[in-house]
Amino acid sequence: MRKINRIFTQSDSDSFVAHMCARAECDLRGPETWERDLLAALAWIAQETHVVHTWSPERLRENVSITLPAIPGLWDRPRVLLAPAAAADPVSQAAVIAHECQHVYQLRHRYVDSLWPAPLAYIYLYGTSDEARAASEAEASGCDVAVDAWLTGRDPNAIASERLASLEGAGYGHLGVGDLKLAADLMRSYAATVGSGISPPMRSAHEAMDWLKNNGLFS
Repeated sequence: MRKINRIFTQSDSDSFVAHMCARAECDLRGPETWERDLLAALAWIAQETHVVHTWSPERLRENVSITLPAIPGLWDRPRVLLAPAAAADPVSQAAVIAHECQHVYQLRHRYVDSLWPAPLAYIYLYGTSDEARAASEAEASGCDVAVDAWLTGRDPNAIASERLASLEGAGYGHLGVGDLKLAADLMRSYAATVGSGISPPMRSAHEAMDWLKNNGLFS
């Protein structure tokens, strides 16, 4: 497995984040924003009315990073809302940005052959299809597994198991056994690829590896 050749600093992480967002053509929003306050309020309403399974407002506010699509008339590019917990250290920040940037690529390209505009098709299927949601999250998680493993030297299989555990919560709509198995199979495949020394086959992971190479962190 590949591993960087020195400590990954906060300055490295900030440069990495700027590069990843530029390549994905998305805008990064910090932890304290009106968008996060609005989502937390909506989560509280969902929790109180039992309309939909979602994260608690507290977890959404502190621990959940989210990618929002471009909304004509409000903002022109996708926005990544970085959770406070994700910004707590350089590695977490870089890994989460790799995850969220993959969601940006999914928004634009995953259903490009759909009769609907690709972002609308992605949002609809993410919200209505457990299988689509499981595959989408597994793919994005494969990117942050790769970045975490490259930056820390940790076992990518262990990291993938941690990420898979997070998919079992209410925030992902209580995925069924079959959908969780799909996610697990995909994430183990991506972890094995990372363990073999190459990047998993996702755009965000490729961009991350290229940045590490170009900035001298890979020998």
